[in-house]
Amino acid sequence: MKKNILTLIGSLFVAFVLTAAPLSSVGASEKPLKMGALMDFTGIWAELGDRVYKGIQLCMDQAGWKVAGRPIELINEDAASNPTVSMHKTKKLIDYDKVEFLFGPIYGTSTVAIAKYLQRRHLFFMPQGTQDIGLGKFGSAVTVWGTSQLQFIPLGIYLAAKKGWKTVTLGATDYSGGHKYLADLQNGFESKGGKVVQKQFFPPRTVDFGPYLTKLKEADGCMVWFGTGAEYANFRRQYKEFGFLKKMPLGTIMGGAVSESDLQEMGELGVGTIGQNTWVLTRDTAINRKFVDDFRKKYGRDPGAFDAMGHEMASVALAGIKATGGDTNPKKLKKAILGLKMEVAGGPLRFQPEGFGIRNAYMCEVKKVADKYRWVVDYVYPDLTYTPEQFRKLTSKK
Repeated sequence: MKKNILTLIGSLFVAFVLTAAPLSSVGASEKPLKMGALMDFTGIWAELGDRVYKGIQLCMDQAGWKVAGRPIELINEDAASNPTVSMHKTKKLIDYDKVEFLFGPIYGTSTVAIAKYLQRRHLFFMPQGTQDIGLGKFGSAVTVWGTSQLQFIPLGIYLAAKKGWKTVTLGATDYSGGHKYLADLQNGFESKGGKVVQKQFFPPRTVDFGPYLTKLKEADGCMVWFGTGAEYANFRRQYKEFGFLKKMPLGTIMGGAVSESDLQEMGELGVGTIGQNTWVLTRDTAINRKFVDDFRKKYGRDPGAFDAMGHEMASVALAGIKATGGDTNPKKLKKAILGLKMEVAGGPLRFQPEGFGIRNAYMCEVKKVADKYRWVVDYVYPDLTYTPEQFRKLTSKK
């Protein structure tokens, strides 16, 4: 009797071990992966934040909301285009929600504050947009669009070397980003012998540009920066009314801010606009075609560059997590992401050790293609990178 009881206990123990071990393994591999999306859903960057988020969601749809065997839970918060709010929401996502990966906002001031904070915590995040090369010193950010220098210095070079401009007049909304972007374009333009004859900065939300257009100095062309396509369209309309459009070509420094929808609304007014892009709808590759087709099916409109950026950010994050087998240890995951060489909607992408994306810069012009208005690529600067040392050498020549 005693022997039978011991045999029964032993059998039950073996059965428990055989069944419990697989359950434990399954539980570990299928632990939900919490990812934070800190987007600017309100404030001055609300339009861009919404676009980026749509791109992220589409990528998750395509992945079946799963990576490395782990179901994905995306927790979004509004950064409100405000550094103080951004910091509060960052801490909430990390300490309360326990996210294992963080997509960050576009606003540069918020990005720097978050980068400093995460550096102290030995963590990293993926902010939107083109960020200043100085962000690399914190070692806590990875950006798929790279640096503003990577995108806008080549634009200045293009205007001088390819378009033949000798002089340019510049304007931008009076934000830190506007000052930075004009400086980057100026560095590239002057490196090829060009001369900036004027810089003007417009208060945020300016509607009437008359006072600035009456003071506009003539040059071979005019380049401006605004955060949205609607603002650029308003400026271009008044620029034409003042008679400048026939005398000086007008372009936008960040072409991506003027979306495909903006182009259709501008119509003939937008034709001839010059701009730099990190992505173009008409780029004919399998990955980009699938992105465009799937986006149209999900949202019922053409994607723009910021929609594509969100898709690229999520694609990179998932590729890195897949490479680590689902391990989101910050040191391991960042190393895996920086080691990626992949094709995204905008083209080939790899990373500098500082965390900045190395990618193509597309110099474009708006044209009518069939019955649509599109950004059309005129020239490509491929696989571009500016290291901090290269940038210092460029700017020290001035």
